[in-house]
Formats: sequence, C-alpha cells, structure tokens
Amino acid sequence: MQFDENALRKTIGKNIALYRKANRDTQAALGEKLNYTDKAVSKWERGESIPDVYVLSCIAQLYGITVGTLIGETKPEIRTSPHLHLYIYLLSAALVYVISTVLIVAFEIFNVPFNTWLFLLYGSAIVALLGVIFTMLWWNLWLQLGAWSALIWLSGLTIFLTVPGLIMAKVFLICVALQGVVVIWTFYRRSRRVPREARDDG
Repeated sequence: MQFDENALRKTIGKNIALYRKANRDTQAALGEKLNYTDKAVSKWERGESIPDVYVLSCIAQLYGITVGTLIGETKPEIRTSPHLHLYIYLLSAALVYVISTVLIVAFEIFNVPFNTWLFLLYGSAIVALLGVIFTMLWWNLWLQLGAWSALIWLSGLTIFLTVPGLIMAKVFLICVALQGVVVIWTFYRRSRRVPREARDDG
C-alpha cells in the first residue's frame, strides 16, 4: 500500500483547523495551550508540517476527540459547544456561591458566633482556585495569570481576615512575592514557545 505523506498532512491540518474553529480558538490561542506559536499552528493547518504524536494527543485531549479522528481514521464529529468550557466554569462558580449562601443562612438561623459574610470571601477564593484549574486545562497563559493572581490575593485577604493577630504587611508581602513568581513563570513559559517554532522550522 502506497503511503501518501502529503495527503496525511492535509488531512491532519484540515482536522486541526476544523476542531479549533468549532471550539472558537484562534491559532494563537491553540498555540499557547500547546506551548507553540501561532505560526507553527498555521503551518500544521496548511499541511506544511505535522505535529509530533505527543502534540497530536494533546490536541485530541483538548478537543475531546481521538488521535485517529485527527489523522482521518474516523470521521470527524463536531459535538463540542463553543462555550462549553465557560459554561462549566460559570456553573461551578454559581454552585460555590450557592453553598456559601446556604452556610450563611444556616449560621444565622442557629446563631453561630461567626462573621458569616466571610463565607462569600471563602467562596470567592474557591472560585479563583477553580479558575486556575480550568484555565490550565482549557485557556491561555494570560487567563492563567489572571486566575493565579486572583487566587493569591483573595487567599491572602481570607487568611488575614480569618486568623486573628496577623500583621497585614507580612501577609500581603507574601502575596507580592508569590505574584512575582507567577508573573516570571508565565513569561518563562511564553518564551519557551520560540525555540519550539524554530525547531519546527528546521
């Protein structure tokens, strides 16, 4: 059986573009999720190069399909809602706030001596944590940076308001340090995309 590499490249490129567009990702957004540049993604979609097996498996996992679908062994089926990931996050956040509200009402009914409004702050910190998890799974580096930043500062505020005797300056100095680490790590991850593009060109 004759192996047609050019046809395989075209098929893979067409399917990557198909699922990327169905999930409302730009080439740049998909590139950031895979730690590649939009130029590399463009080359894949035009059939000028083929991503390696690991990258193909990452794309398949990202869009809820199989590698076989990407390489044309099975017929593509577009089932993913363009906003499914956002809906999942918003529903998860809403559930967290519902639980926080229930706890507030319960503590008020039973006259528990506690600043019940703190439950909303705790809920916000949990929502930020969910944001970190979901952005790492589905979204780009800049949204990850925003989610990490929200988690750091909400956690610092939560600890400061919950634990008596803490000095505000010490708590938020730690937050500043953590924020610096997150920013540096984000730019480091972004910088790693350039060598990969160069390797793909080679």
